[in-house]
Amino acid sequence: MQIEGGLYVLPSKSHLANNTAFKDEKTFTLSSLQNRAFDTELGVLVRNFKGLSIGDKITLEDEIKLIRYDKDLDETFFGFEEFGGTITEWPFNGDLTSEFTVGEKVAFKFEIVNEHSDGPFETLDYIKYGLDNNGKAPKIDKFLK
Repeated sequence: MQIEGGLYVLPSKSHLANNTAFKDEKTFTLSSLQNRAFDTELGVLVRNFKGLSIGDKITLEDEIKLIRYDKDLDETFFGFEEFGGTITEWPFNGDLTSEFTVGEKVAFKFEIVNEHSDGPFETLDYIKYGLDNNGKAPKIDKFLK
């Protein structure tokens, strides 16, 4: 499906049928959250979290695997191990390197939101902030648990 210039994979029927499994789980690592978006029938990540719905509030608690500050962007990048074992970096506004360290666990609170008003696609409010603000990183305070 194409929305606002982006291409999106519609979740398979089997992915959507699994949507009620583990409904009560609300705390995730990045890897376990991404696992919720992995459509085993299609073999790809989709914009639908099994067992979660728009408006659900979740906690992402994970170990910081990498932290770096980009002076030009004035953003601190937190690296977390993602589904598949590679490191994904999530930026936040400002230099936060004196407040957080590699190996430390950090907890964020997120809400599941619609990615676009005209599509069945879910994302985190953190990611939606970046989409709505030309890729600009948000302040961390809004998301810290």
